[in-house]
Amino acid sequence: MDRVIPICPFFEVCGGCDTQDIPYDAQTRRKASELIRLFEPIAAPSLWQPFIASSEPFPLFFRNKLRFGFLQKDRAVWPSRHRKGIEEADVGVDRCFLLSEISNQIMNATARFATRRQWSVYTPATGKGWLKHII
Repeated sequence: MDRVIPICPFFEVCGGCDTQDIPYDAQTRRKASELIRLFEPIAAPSLWQPFIASSEPFPLFFRNKLRFGFLQKDRAVWPSRHRKGIEEADVGVDRCFLLSEISNQIMNATARFATRRQWSVYTPATGKGWLKHII
């Protein structure tokens, strides 16, 4: 399968998206095939609706809900996502190409506010800290 260069600078380490390096038309074919595989045993094909893909060549900023954690480094708070294969939020990110532009702004404003207020960030290993997630 052909690969494309992901737009996200965090793609190699962030566990937020897995298919940004796959051309969008290949993604939609794979998703349609997976839907058929899942629903074929339980629903008659006459009931199926066509898979509706975006009209954009590679859609960005389209999700309206994502969960971000936070990291604390040198007394500053940073938004974060979980590392690929690890559930703990430990990859600092300042922009997500899945999340809407306004949501990116809210996420970063929350981190700046938390830094100014000196909020402690929740650490899963210790179970301590105040700021855990933003959804």
